[in-house]
Amino acid sequence: MGAQMNEASFWLVGFLSLIVIFFVFGYHYRRFVPKPSAMDFKKIVEFVANAKGISLNPGYPLPPVQVENLNDFLPHSDAKLYGSRNDLYGLYKWGRIFLHVTSKIDILVHEAVHYVQDRYGSAPAIEIERENEAWAITELFMATYYPWRYAMVKNICGCWGFIGFWGYTEIK
Repeated sequence: MGAQMNEASFWLVGFLSLIVIFFVFGYHYRRFVPKPSAMDFKKIVEFVANAKGISLNPGYPLPPVQVENLNDFLPHSDAKLYGSRNDLYGLYKWGRIFLHVTSKIDILVHEAVHYVQDRYGSAPAIEIERENEAWAITELFMATYYPWRYAMVKNICGCWGFIGFWGYTEIK
């Protein structure tokens, strides 16, 4: 009887340890994602175009990328269009990509997808499909260039609300 109690205690401690790991990693998951400066922006856009099956036109300039505190930058009228201003980490608008100062490379890739969708007329008609495609390509990018970090974020931190953060959709 005592051996069974020890085995049950072992499994309980193991389970509780996993719960703690999920909470700690989940809270700090953004630390595992590289900064936008980790890769050349042109290489990111080329990856996006390749994922969508589009040839880039060298005559089209890449959009400038501006790092701002988007919570202060975005007018209140625009904030209503994009949800809570505190949740906005990136935006493609006016032919520019705006990143929040805390944004990581996944947000830059997401906004690069919107640039390619807009510039090359390859955007799905429905807004949610545009977003789903952008997150699907972002997920593909992270799995391709940062597989260990992607696995850490996707698998361990997934239990802390990261599941479904990147959409699952067909890339068109």
